[in-house]
Amino acid sequence: MVELFLGLTMLFHTSDFQLRQAIHLSNHNQYRESEVILGKINPYKTRNPDTYHFFRLLNNFAMNKQPEAQKYLNTLNDSFTSESLPQRYQTLTSLMATDMKTWKKDDLGDISRDMRHVATRLKLPDGSKQVRKTQKDIVDRLDKLIKQMEDKAKGKGEGVDNNQTNQAKNVPTPQKDSVIGNEGGTGNVQNQRMRKIIERWGSMPERERTRAVQELIAGMPSRYCEAVTNYFRNLTKLPQR
Repeated sequence: MVELFLGLTMLFHTSDFQLRQAIHLSNHNQYRESEVILGKINPYKTRNPDTYHFFRLLNNFAMNKQPEAQKYLNTLNDSFTSESLPQRYQTLTSLMATDMKTWKKDDLGDISRDMRHVATRLKLPDGSKQVRKTQKDIVDRLDKLIKQMEDKAKGKGEGVDNNQTNQAKNVPTPQKDSVIGNEGGTGNVQNQRMRKIIERWGSMPERERTRAVQELIAGMPSRYCEAVTNYFRNLTKLPQR
């Protein structure tokens, strides 16, 4: 009986120690490394399984992995009372849940979240290899988004005749702050500019970089400006091949 008690105590202490390690990594923006540790832990062998699920939600939210983040959000909602988490965790969980409702795969908001994550990774010593892969993915997705916008704009243009009434109906409305160029207009131009800047960044002098980013965000909805600015600011730290 004593041996069993000591064994269980050691098991809990080991799992709790690993959980504390993972929390430390998350608090220092090392979400991927935190996930590696958390993936090896049985949450119900820790003293705080709700905290475990909160940090898995936080990590995947920060890495823009919506299916995984939603999974841990659901677990928190279904298996734990909100009062079991510290107040700050409850507030963050609510904010993440609200934000995730607006997420849409492969729109500019989705790409901006990946850019924000890349900007965070660039600050870490070992971030460059993974950053290059994600950077290529960002460029590829921008290409796809540009193509979709061009096809949509082309399709609308083919249906317009010379009748003034029909022309009036097809006049694009001004873009709202939260919308990215759905009429094949400014949003399309912004995406093309962003792609070109990413491709040329390594060979651009500092003054040209600054001017290019300023021009890019000047025509961009405000909600994306910070993510895009931080992405390019931190991209300077990425060693060029």
